[in-house]
Amino acid sequence: MRAQPWPAAVELGNMFQFYAQVPQFVTDRDLDVVRGLNPELQNFEQWLAAHKTALAGI
Repeated sequence: MRAQPWPAAVELGNMFQFYAQVPQFVTDRDLDVVRGLNPELQNFEQWLAAHKTALAGI
């Protein structure tokens, strides 16, 4: 991932490595607490629907 020639490839590679090495980061979340911090939290389907025009050219 880090070798890809587009912006943020290194950051995405780092993120995927972190998720692979620290799996509890993904599984140990209390979504009620997260939603309390960010009431506009979206799931992936909501985010995708909100950004579908920006992604149409990909």
